[in-house]
Amino acid sequence: MKAGKVLKYFIKLAISGILALVILSVFCLFYFNPPMPIPQPEEYSNTKYVENRFWVSFREGFGVGRTNELGYNDAPIRDESAPRIAFIGSSHTVGLQVKQDKIFPCVTESLLLADATTDNDYECMNLGSAGQFFDATVSNVEYLAKSFDNLAYVVIETPTLNYTEDEFEKMLLGEYHVEPTHKDIAYRTAQRIPFLRLMANQYQSVREPLASAPSQFTGNSSEERDYIGYERGFRSVAENLSFLAEKYGFKLIIVHHDSPMIDAEGSFHSAHDSGTLDVLERCCADYGIILLDMCQEFADYAQNGTESAYGFANTRPGIGHLNKNGHSLIAQRLYEIISAAEEVE
Repeated sequence: MKAGKVLKYFIKLAISGILALVILSVFCLFYFNPPMPIPQPEEYSNTKYVENRFWVSFREGFGVGRTNELGYNDAPIRDESAPRIAFIGSSHTVGLQVKQDKIFPCVTESLLLADATTDNDYECMNLGSAGQFFDATVSNVEYLAKSFDNLAYVVIETPTLNYTEDEFEKMLLGEYHVEPTHKDIAYRTAQRIPFLRLMANQYQSVREPLASAPSQFTGNSSEERDYIGYERGFRSVAENLSFLAEKYGFKLIIVHHDSPMIDAEGSFHSAHDSGTLDVLERCCADYGIILLDMCQEFADYAQNGTESAYGFANTRPGIGHLNKNGHSLIAQRLYEIISAAEEVE
């Protein structure tokens, strides 16, 4: 009799747990249901998503959209025969924190299509992958070039360019390239349950915060930097990227951005010190790479207004991923740069 009561108790407990999981998962369908990452067999990004799936993400920001036939957060391919701009980069490029039509690859395409010039009507492809920073992107560029015809531009987004000379060398050796791997059935099952995905995401955020607070600005001369070694490392990467661009017939744009630093008086400053920026500008100019550094523009934007390029109403202002302001500022500058490049030709 006693054993029977214990059994009934555990049955009721199991049923209650399952019902709670179902109810919470139904809620998560409309609160946090991002697209599920899967291996990218073509290997030009770390991962892609399940194709043609609706997604919603209100945990950070207010994002909603649908993955396209390639498995990325982007609209369906408009014209297979049109010359293309490929956007590759991190979760900032993926842009799950804003509505799909507000991410900078989509806004850039809208701007190009809306003007009176037809020469710049490019098919913009968002191929961003969460966790793919500059190191992995450099290791993946040639895979991208081999996978698509009609590449006119490749835009590399990165929130950091602070690497050591040794790390730059590893990029050239392809050591940050991620081979496609298939997760076990337990992982795949858990990924299909929205509430469990939310719990896993929150746990990961505790271990690896989305972004730190803006750094304290201490001036350009207070920190010893090995500019010679940094230039040697970055120059070798720039040379390799330039070689690939010439080999496969596309132009390369590097978009760098980072949260502004704040001084003791509350003024905003570029996240780049002048010495590092000089190295980047010099190397990119030497190898025909267009460098779009948004750090000063984002600092000016924060200084002159009441909004930031990062953060949302449900997160701390100025912290985390690009918001619609940040995406819009990048898209506008890319439109201007690409339009100017077309006029030169």
